[in-house]
Amino acid sequence: MSRFNPTTEKYYLGEFLSCGIGYSKDVEVRSGCASGGITSTFLIYLLETRQIDGALVSRCVVKDGQLNSETWIATTKEEILKARTSVYFDFPLLKHLDKIKNFEGKIAIVGLPCQISALKEITAKNTELREKIKVTIGLFCGHASNKTLIDSVLDKMKINLNNVESFSFRKGHWRGQMYIYYKNNEVKTFPFQRFSLYQNLFVDCAPRCFNCTDHTAEFADLSMGDVWDQKYKELDIKHNAYIIRSKFVEENLSLMKSGNMIEHNEVPSISVYKAQKRSLHFHKHIKARAALFNPLLKTNITYDKNLEKASFPDYISALMLSLIIKISKLCRSFIFKIPKKILKAYLYCIKLFQGL
Repeated sequence: MSRFNPTTEKYYLGEFLSCGIGYSKDVEVRSGCASGGITSTFLIYLLETRQIDGALVSRCVVKDGQLNSETWIATTKEEILKARTSVYFDFPLLKHLDKIKNFEGKIAIVGLPCQISALKEITAKNTELREKIKVTIGLFCGHASNKTLIDSVLDKMKINLNNVESFSFRKGHWRGQMYIYYKNNEVKTFPFQRFSLYQNLFVDCAPRCFNCTDHTAEFADLSMGDVWDQKYKELDIKHNAYIIRSKFVEENLSLMKSGNMIEHNEVPSISVYKAQKRSLHFHKHIKARAALFNPLLKTNITYDKNLEKASFPDYISALMLSLIIKISKLCRSFIFKIPKKILKAYLYCIKLFQGL
């Protein structure tokens, strides 16, 4: 029997109303996005229809020769477009709740699954804050990396951030490109895999991520992510996979489709599962992760022993990941000296077992 079926659907994806795959029809919006641009287009639509007055968003910035995160309340289309690429390192979104408290009007919030989950707990006890938040958008998340990883990758690439004006982790079709914008107006691009190879091997992973079982932001009103399905690689336009979890989102996406703002196609939930299968297996089959990570990496992963299950491939992939993480902790510099071809082959083996 397939791991994904009517019985396990809720286990993998959480509660939802419907699932979809689509993209923004605004070429300007889509051109600078990490994926299909629906998140940015949705926020712009809510602003322009005055359903929200601002959106709490984040982006990567270069300050004093260092990469950092910036979180602010965007109140215009232009400000939302500044935040349309992903931040691939850990950042404290919820430290900015004071911005929401002091803001006059309704807010949309874009965050990672753990941030949206923590926000839900906070707003459950804070009526004033809860009433200010009109909608939450959660981004599918494999895990967060410490900023030390991107610093090491840029150092390996001999990128001096003192000469850099801005930086984008990922734009463009399929896996995308990293963009580096220099102060002299020069622009350089590099395959995103220069970074994602190490990130997918969990080098410098944020420790809390080892305990996470929420890949698709199950507590958000709208969950958004990539479509890692080979047939979509062949299309000219990169698509978003999304999970609709509230009537408010469902009604507005329908209106946006009617207004020719987005391509919005409802799909069976298994389509979203297939688009994120490897990451879903890693997150949800935490029993295997606990069995290998706890003794080898000295983690403290806990899980419901009556609920969680794991198969032989889960244990193999967890073992392979734990070994590479262990090596990166014992001799971090050695990881960056291993030929990329070897690391890629190792990663593909992990993904093979995760996909079974």
